Amino acid sequence: MRELLPMSAYDVDRSVSFTRVGFAFALWWFVAMTIAHLGDRAGLIFNLISTGIAALVIWPLFAVGMRGFMGRMVRRLYDGNTSMVPAPPPPPGRYGYDFRVLCSLLRGRIMVGGHLYVGPENLVFVPHTKNLRRHRQPVHWKQPENLSVSTEPAQLWWLQKFVGARPTDRLVVADNGLRTLFAVPDAQLVRDELDVYLMSAHSP
Repeated sequence: MRELLPMSAYDVDRSVSFTRVGFAFALWWFVAMTIAHLGDRAGLIFNLISTGIAALVIWPLFAVGMRGFMGRMVRRLYDGNTSMVPAPPPPPGRYGYDFRVLCSLLRGRIMVGGHLYVGPENLVFVPHTKNLRRHRQPVHWKQPENLSVSTEPAQLWWLQKFVGARPTDRLVVADNGLRTLFAVPDAQLVRDELDVYLMSAHSP
């Protein structure tokens, strides 16, 4: 089974600015610690200086560490590490899955990470084990011939904008009016590939 997108499409720097993440955490921590020390008038200046230095040192290092951690996790998910990536359910009929796409299912503001498996007789999204238990149930589409795929612009909320989340188009899978949204790199390319595949798989 092949991955539809190359690993380079999942470079973590494409999804968020870790420089802004570090700055956002540093600013939040500086403000919180300043408010906590407002009652200490005598040591206020010293506390402001020490808090500012700590904010400028600790939180950028935290952002660097978080970038490395996320990069390693994405690599393990992309490679299908069995401790994190469950096997997809057996497809019906004679045909298996031809390819899969590492992506996130959007449920409101909650992102459920996993793989979308695509075969001529079945489409299924399988969440990985790092999700909350209540979000780990696979999502099935049992009649791929009835599906339509499209894209739409991402709608970011204020906190995502504040930490520098970089918007990408969302992949939309529609089944008789029921829409399911996915966050995936290069959504236009994924849509085009799915369109061609679904049309060829079910053409007479």
